[in-house]
Amino acid sequence: MSSTGSVKNYNPFKGFGFITGADGQDVFVHVSACNGMAPSAGDVVTYDVTMNDKTGKPNASNVQGCTGSADAAAKGGGKGAAGTGTRSGTVKSYNGEKGWGFVESNGQDVFLHVKNCNGGTPQSGDWL
Repeated sequence: MSSTGSVKNYNPFKGFGFITGADGQDVFVHVSACNGMAPSAGDVVTYDVTMNDKTGKPNASNVQGCTGSADAAAKGGGKGAAGTGTRSGTVKSYNGEKGWGFVESNGQDVFLHVKNCNGGTPQSGDWL
């Protein structure tokens, strides 16, 4: 049976958020349940409710009505928010398995995480 609700919040970096149903109950939603789209706060959506076997809490599935881009929401896909461009430097090291590394900028090592990269995965020696 389908339910209707409004997306309460959604974190594109983590790929999940919550829908508040017509009954006031919050239901967990993951981007993978949104049929190729991503939820945005305020979207009015229809969805099916399934119970999570591990947590015993409700999850949304077969979510329709999402307006966001799932590509921009891909976890670990290097599609984070646009940077300010206030610093630049060379990738000193990067661990692809862990998704982080360091950029040398003005003689200082600056921590780098893949979720903060736009348009790809850094490699050692890249200029950012």
